[in-house]
Amino acid sequence: MILYPTYGVEVVFYHLAKWAPFTDESLLDEFRERLNLVPGVEFGPDALRRRPTIKPEILQPAAAQEAFLDALEWFLHTVQKRDTTT
Repeated sequence: MILYPTYGVEVVFYHLAKWAPFTDESLLDEFRERLNLVPGVEFGPDALRRRPTIKPEILQPAAAQEAFLDALEWFLHTVQKRDTTT
């Protein structure tokens, strides 16, 4: 992810797909689905080949922040789990 103060959060699915464990498209798709739990985020399956953005105003409500942080926590757990199995 790339954070821009005024532009938002760019989710670099396109680049993530090149790095384990996200070379497994099902894991990358699960991350997309978890981000879609953030109110106002609607990334379709085609987003996995792009770099979509979450606008800053979407992340202002507390519920959106919580869902976003949950998705990031899952992401980190998934990466750490892979690192301990290799």
